[in-house]
Amino acid sequence: MKLGGFPDKDPVRSFVNPNDFGTGLAAAFGTMVALRHRDQTGEGQMVDLALLQTALCYTATSIAEMDVLGVPKPIIGNRAPYVGPTDLYRCKDGYVFVATVMNSMWRRMAKLIGAEDLIDDPDLQTDYDRYEHRDRIDPLVSEWIAARTVNEVVMEMEAARIPCGKLLELGEISKDPHIQSENMLEYTDLEVPGLPKIPVPGIQARLSKTPGKVVTRAPRVGEHNQEIYKDLLGYDDDFIKELTEQGII
Repeated sequence: MKLGGFPDKDPVRSFVNPNDFGTGLAAAFGTMVALRHRDQTGEGQMVDLALLQTALCYTATSIAEMDVLGVPKPIIGNRAPYVGPTDLYRCKDGYVFVATVMNSMWRRMAKLIGAEDLIDDPDLQTDYDRYEHRDRIDPLVSEWIAARTVNEVVMEMEAARIPCGKLLELGEISKDPHIQSENMLEYTDLEVPGLPKIPVPGIQARLSKTPGKVVTRAPRVGEHNQEIYKDLLGYDDDFIKELTEQGII
């Protein structure tokens, strides 16, 4: 919470769950490593994870800056630190996020917004320089973008080879051509009467030989008890009944 937000407001939590999802991914990776170890040695092992550990993995660089250099991460809203201009900008009809990194990209940006005189400014020769003097640069970019529509900004930024993307509304995401073409969202039937198929995350890591796809919904609680406890683990019916009566399964 101390790494984001705006300087004139209280700390703001993340509205997605990177720690929950990230820990799940780490669990999958740890399990695969443990399986490799088992295949080589015949020994199994515990795979232990914690949400806090995941959070520290994501924020360790900012912690190191503070511990080693005594430099707290700046609270600067949507603007990226140490580079720039990189920020979320308001257009006539929406928002775009623009990422300007490296001198070559900055020179193209300066020409695009009509600020060529800043290219040779001795105070603006590195990413960090431009971050330190953001009060001079950022208002010029904001003014240029504010006078244009989202589509106009995206087209001109693309022509100048500057990374730029429209801020999509939630209702636009599943309809985005790029997201659709890459199957980033897939649709599954929850088998609930009257409920249409719902979007779920597509396969995050697509392998060239076995790319995979979503083929079924997530199982309901206890749906596969017979397959797991009886067929896989070999428990007899009496033991399964006992576990059920005790509320264990």
